[in-house]
Amino acid sequence: MVAAAPLFVLFQSLRERKVPESKSWAFLAVVLGVFASIAAISAGRAAFPIITAKSSRYSEIAMLLVPTTFILWAVLLKDVPRWRNLALAFLWLFCFAGFLNNWRLSDYEANRAKKLQALQCIAEYYQQGSGGGCGMIYPAPIPDRLNLARELNVSFYRKLKESGAIPD
Repeated sequence: MVAAAPLFVLFQSLRERKVPESKSWAFLAVVLGVFASIAAISAGRAAFPIITAKSSRYSEIAMLLVPTTFILWAVLLKDVPRWRNLALAFLWLFCFAGFLNNWRLSDYEANRAKKLQALQCIAEYYQQGSGGGCGMIYPAPIPDRLNLARELNVSFYRKLKESGAIPD
């Protein structure tokens, strides 16, 4: 449905032999821009391991497709309420189906464990002052970044310090 919206705009403009509304073009431009961004990210990240592709910072851009696709279909089908309602209902069901296996908090325990392991690795670096190889955070040693985090007093450093996990 996401990919069909731009095609629908073009088909509709060719069929009716008129230029679509500026709203349609604006949302179409956003959808195509997000597609271009996702393609650029995919090309740029192709050499990295597949596990890094699931990082949330890459999926955040694709999330822009959800509201813009809804709005684009609502604008395109504004003159046909029944089809508009069906399309929007289908999109909602499609979105919910994508998260069907993620409604339980237990699914996130592995992610929490990984983050706690990363914090433990960082705490060990600050305690011992050497190493800085926390593979679950970054594949290469990161002592420069951890030292900068200490200098800037970033939130994870403050929390580790407040909890007593690292010395003053």
